[in-house]
Amino acid sequence: MRLLNIFLGFTLLLHTALDAQPSSKKLAEIEQRFRAQEYDVVLQLSDSLLKSGSALEENDLTRIHEIRAIVYYTRDELQNSLFSFLSILEMNPSHQLDPVRTSPKIRTYFEEIRRDLLAKQRLAEQNRSRRQEQIDSLQTAIENRSFARARGAMIRSIVLPGWGHLHSGKRNKGWTLTALSLGSVGLGTWFSIETASRENDYLNETNPTLIQPKYNSFNDAYQMRNSIYLTFAALWIYSQIDLFYFSSDRDTAVPFKKSLTYVPAVSLTRDNRFQLDWRFHW
Repeated sequence: MRLLNIFLGFTLLLHTALDAQPSSKKLAEIEQRFRAQEYDVVLQLSDSLLKSGSALEENDLTRIHEIRAIVYYTRDELQNSLFSFLSILEMNPSHQLDPVRTSPKIRTYFEEIRRDLLAKQRLAEQNRSRRQEQIDSLQTAIENRSFARARGAMIRSIVLPGWGHLHSGKRNKGWTLTALSLGSVGLGTWFSIETASRENDYLNETNPTLIQPKYNSFNDAYQMRNSIYLTFAALWIYSQIDLFYFSSDRDTAVPFKKSLTYVPAVSLTRDNRFQLDWRFHW
């Protein structure tokens, strides 16, 4: 296996060396023809070498494009000269033409191309930066609007279950929860008043035969009031969870989930009244 690897490596090096010899010879011939001002032959040989796919070093490749650019400029084919000079600048933006081998006129033309290319690159970079700023600004505006909508829905849902759903556009569920919530609040208020009245009647009763019935009446109102309040509490908790965890509206649910966590809890006080705890973590 080791011998096979050595053999393959040697074969690759030999192939590379043999392939480099014709390229070097062609490059030397291109230089010779260029000095002899045989421009048609120079273009043919350089074009053949570039299309052959031979592995050329960057310096050799730069020199070929440099020769072609000078030939095209001399023949007043400025468009082709421009393309050749651009090929050089793509490989090495800081490349300098040899002042000994190149006329000042061609060097001036090359520097104009470099300045124009750099100006276009700066303009393109500025445009990219401006577009990115616009995209970032738009994204920020969208996120702020989504968060503001989610926050508005949260506040409304805390005040009255179902109101947040209506604000988020979930009208069917919103009206249902709102109606149940208002009904629970109304019944709870009525039974609270009724409980206080029956409790007062029970405490003020002096007739032994009426004490127990009035206590039962008071107890029924008391139990009904607590049941309604517990129902409202369950409805309230369900409304928050449904709005912010199971909402199909990404504009409402997603931004808020990333920035807010909250923990609801229901407990009973010493006087058997329920207590709702709600903790927010921003």
